Amino acid sequence: MCRKVTGSRARRGNRSRSVAVVVIPFPAQGHLNQLLHLSLHLASRGLPVHFAAPAEHVRQARARVHGWPDDAVRRVEFHELAISDYASPPPDPAATSPHPSHLMPLFEAFVADAPAALAALLRELSASHRRVAVVYDVMTAFAAEEAARLPNAEGFAFHCTAASIIARDMDRGLQLLRDVRGLDDLPPQAYSTEEHMEFVAKRARTHQTIPSSAGVLMNTSRALEGEFVDLVTRELAGYGKKVFSIGPLNPMLDGSLPDKGTSRHECLDWLDKQPPASVLYVSFGSISSLRGEQIEELAAALRDSKQRFIWVLRDADRGNVYADSDGKSRHAKLVLSEFMEQTEESTGLLITDWAPQLEILAHTATAAFLSHCGWNSTMESMSYGKPILAWPLHSDQPWDAQLVCKYFKAGFLVRPCEKHGEVVVPASTIQQLIEKMMVSQEGLAVRQRAMELGKAIRASMAADGSSHKDLMDFIAHITSVDSRQRAAGQSVVAHLVRGAGVAPRATPPHPSTSFPPTSSLWSLLLSLPASLTWERTQCHSKISYPTLTSSPPKLKREEASSKSSPSSPLLQMQLSVVSWPHLLVMLLPLLLPVIFLLYLRYDPKKQAPGDVDELKAYPLVGRFPHFVKNQHRLVEWSVHVARRSPTHTTTFKAVGMPGVVLTANPENLEHIAKTNFSNYPKGEYMLTKIEDFLGRGIFCSDGDQWLWQRKAASFEFSKRSQRKFVVDAVGSELVDRLLPLLDQAALHGRTLDMQHVFECFSFDNICRTAFGEDPACLAAADEGSTTPPEKREAIEFMRAFDYVQNAILVRFVPPESMLWRLKKALNMPPEKQIREALDTVLGYADRIVQRCKVRGEVDPGSRGDFLAHFAASGARELTDDNLRDVVTNFLLAGRDTTATAMTWFFWLVSGRPDVEEKIVHEVQKVRRIHGPTGSTTFSLDELREMHYIHAAITEGMRLYPPVPQGMHISKGKDVLPDGTFVGKGWAVNHSLYAMARLEELWGKDCEEFRPERWLREDGTFQPESPFKNPVFHAGPRMCLGKEMAYIQMKSVVACAFERFSFRYLGGEDHPGMEISFLLRMKGGLPMQVTKRQPGPLEGF
Repeated sequence: MCRKVTGSRARRGNRSRSVAVVVIPFPAQGHLNQLLHLSLHLASRGLPVHFAAPAEHVRQARARVHGWPDDAVRRVEFHELAISDYASPPPDPAATSPHPSHLMPLFEAFVADAPAALAALLRELSASHRRVAVVYDVMTAFAAEEAARLPNAEGFAFHCTAASIIARDMDRGLQLLRDVRGLDDLPPQAYSTEEHMEFVAKRARTHQTIPSSAGVLMNTSRALEGEFVDLVTRELAGYGKKVFSIGPLNPMLDGSLPDKGTSRHECLDWLDKQPPASVLYVSFGSISSLRGEQIEELAAALRDSKQRFIWVLRDADRGNVYADSDGKSRHAKLVLSEFMEQTEESTGLLITDWAPQLEILAHTATAAFLSHCGWNSTMESMSYGKPILAWPLHSDQPWDAQLVCKYFKAGFLVRPCEKHGEVVVPASTIQQLIEKMMVSQEGLAVRQRAMELGKAIRASMAADGSSHKDLMDFIAHITSVDSRQRAAGQSVVAHLVRGAGVAPRATPPHPSTSFPPTSSLWSLLLSLPASLTWERTQCHSKISYPTLTSSPPKLKREEASSKSSPSSPLLQMQLSVVSWPHLLVMLLPLLLPVIFLLYLRYDPKKQAPGDVDELKAYPLVGRFPHFVKNQHRLVEWSVHVARRSPTHTTTFKAVGMPGVVLTANPENLEHIAKTNFSNYPKGEYMLTKIEDFLGRGIFCSDGDQWLWQRKAASFEFSKRSQRKFVVDAVGSELVDRLLPLLDQAALHGRTLDMQHVFECFSFDNICRTAFGEDPACLAAADEGSTTPPEKREAIEFMRAFDYVQNAILVRFVPPESMLWRLKKALNMPPEKQIREALDTVLGYADRIVQRCKVRGEVDPGSRGDFLAHFAASGARELTDDNLRDVVTNFLLAGRDTTATAMTWFFWLVSGRPDVEEKIVHEVQKVRRIHGPTGSTTFSLDELREMHYIHAAITEGMRLYPPVPQGMHISKGKDVLPDGTFVGKGWAVNHSLYAMARLEELWGKDCEEFRPERWLREDGTFQPESPFKNPVFHAGPRMCLGKEMAYIQMKSVVACAFERFSFRYLGGEDHPGMEISFLLRMKGGLPMQVTKRQPGPLEGF
């Protein structure tokens, strides 16, 4: 059945039917095939499926349903999405890039016109069904938007590529994929075109599809990509999104029992006559073609290898696969050439039209697949246990190729994608690889490995397999309780699960989270007593009765007044004017006698176990007086509090005020930062206090505002070119400024404030790498130099920036926390001074933005800095204010944190000559290994070999974390893993400084500076859980710049200690700590610099 849908058609009707599934593929062959197979999977299990695509692709899909039962096919209703006419040029195999640019007119027409037609279809189905589940390709952001507009629809993003590609964006600095698994990321220019990249970012808007979804479906199997699926699942769980790994989606055919039907392709009859595992299948998909000269080389290789083969050699599809052509294949000459004349029919078969790829791969005679490594072909080949000779051309194919060869170890690489523009691969090279795969012992091992993977993949599709289970979970999810009922019941489910004594799921509550298939309203009602019991025992307070219906929407003040009862207007008016602090003051005379009586009856012996005398609780005000009393030294005091509590967690609560939880428990931090991430945003309480400073940049935002910035920044930080850019910028700053400054200080016996030096150094670096600016602050730090007028603004900016981040902290401290808004409105101190400093900070940031935009207009090709890439990413239509927020946020993170870490590190090393000696030994060892390079600085590979320096820096940050504590605001009630109750609106502070000083976590030497605790027996660095040492935070908000920070710090340490030694001149006492967002050293770090005497140091 097939219907045409236009933007104006929509029928109304009652919602007599249950669930409709709408599938919207992107109009490219690999995308269409995968979503067609998913549609048939769902239809074969009784679900009505609506497959919506342009007319020619609907026609193509209907012709590709081979291998599926008739009843499944009948349940799929095909809808033609009307789009305007578009050019359908033939492919150009001789183009510079192999990317199928001839399809761009189709893609542009699709995203321009399909939204209106899809909206009409969705409205029609929404009116006639209880629920609509919309499964859309990640390349169709408009489908996500249309699904979000319907009250009874739920959208699911379908990812047509490997799970490891999503994991690549989530893997901070590619620590897992590159450093552990050896998978390298290529720059987009190597596998795509500028035109296509712009289309993906600005019109397809792929970055918006997953954030807009209720969940993600992936055509992969845990048997292939288990650890990557787990990584994606963990990350997206923090956003309340479910992940379903349901691949492979292609039907599994039995190649040992060939179909003898009349419609059987002739190539299968030919395969029946071949010995088992003897045929090489060659195909490059349907949208790309090789150049003519490369085809000739491949033909020669196939002929001379003497191996059996099936070669599908056809023109790449046009945008309209049924468009008229001249009827001549450009391969006709080859078909009639000596190639086929010299190839025996029993040895090779050439197909110049469509071929049944699934049946060929399933056939027992097929041994291997020479493929472009599109993900659809890769999954099909792996599912049938066939290894791959990988010849990637474009898009995700280069990644899939190295996944097959390096990670699966089920293939050999013929040619890297980035070599496409170079000379053709000669026949001799191709022939050697064919013979290696087909007849060598190494090839036999690879083929056996592929067979093992195939068995594991097919097992994952069996009744008890992981892919089958995820598919069933998805079906159960979309066919369970109505989405509105589920949303209303989320809090109830949370209570019930805990009340039954079951550990809550890692995925936080979200409207997309379904009840178990067996749940019902009766089971909820029957379980209520358990939930109430749980809350009573855990919270030691009043019972809270959950409701089974959603709360009524909040009314505007005028509406609320008009809808209230006649007897309440005066009371409502009074409550709207008089806030609770005023009421508390008015009632205080009445409360004082009650407080006094409670105090007389209060018995300190009745405090809960684990309470300490120093933190005894008082009536009504609890332990809050202790918290207020020690706010000026909260960092040091947090250690005392954490050590006194058995769970390392303490609550401060007073009547009428939101509570504060102070914890140093890693399990609690994991719960806050990851497991129940969605319940612990930064919160408006904090964000409103610093919004005029940092705006709503990545470090000061929540929800979608944070997510799109995070994704855009993650893409930039993961680039190999960006890491090289940072190494070069740091090296330049070292050679041109820092090392000469140290040399002059040593020569003239001058004392340097190294904290100021590091702040200038880090400021120069972050401006150069992130914003394309060179403020030259470090040059100005040289007392013998003069500051040019154009650089003075940078110096003034740094001073103003330091003042603001220190002064603005008073907004969090009572009584200023209740008065700062009034003082700001009246322009009173300190708000007056903060405003003046902010004018300097924001003015400088604005000028950076404007200069960046001018550089981009003058020379777009030279935009190598982060801000330029961010502005040009197409993530959103960014205003100047958005870009200014990027500047201030990254200055806070990129300058101050690194400078603070190096300040404390140099102070620690100055008191430990043994550590200093080991640092120097390691630097000299690396120099000896790599020999004379003529470079003063170190390459990225050399820095990675400095394990002791890495451990020493990490140990320094453990003891003195640049950001000593973090704060989150609870959106709703919660219970931490150690049993601590958290109320709605409470602040939860985790203290990194206290964590580092707990013997339970780090042993009896926890306060000692001991880099060896981070090294394995072989001397290599050994990381710890980020929840135990959250210096770079943990969970979804883990710092993206971690690797960049280590590059900068290791470069400074290696180059500085190779040439100089440093002595602290601040006396024997411990340096003071400044109250700030960061753990700055009070009074700076005065140090004497001495040139190191040359000579080898042995015994490392």
